[in-house]
Amino acid sequence: MFTYDGALSADLRRVRGAASRKKSFSLLRLWRIPGVKAIVCYRFGYWLNNKNKFIRILTYPVYLILRHNVLTNWGIDIPKEAKIGPGLCVGHFGGIFISKYAVIGKNLNISQGVTIGMSGQGENRGVPVIGDNV
Repeated sequence: MFTYDGALSADLRRVRGAASRKKSFSLLRLWRIPGVKAIVCYRFGYWLNNKNKFIRILTYPVYLILRHNVLTNWGIDIPKEAKIGPGLCVGHFGGIFISKYAVIGKNLNISQGVTIGMSGQGENRGVPVIGDNV
């Protein structure tokens, strides 16, 4: 369903297009957007999950610090275990929580106050699977 090659660049292109129509919108200005920090943190953590143990031991503290910063400063919680396709765009910060079991397609726009998590009881209990272009 997903291809993760170039997912971060697809995410940054979508945020850049949503933030400004100027071609001079630099990566430095993008980094000032809290949603971009959350996206970079998620993609870094996802990348880290698929690396060997030595690389994970060396870089996991950096991931934890970045994740804690994003969670406490902007209220965005996107765990590294979630499966999110390329083109993620976090438009506004605050109150965004995604379950680590969520499966989300490409080109997702997400705004403040959104929870994508476990719901239901008994047989109906589960995590949403969201398609493309939502």
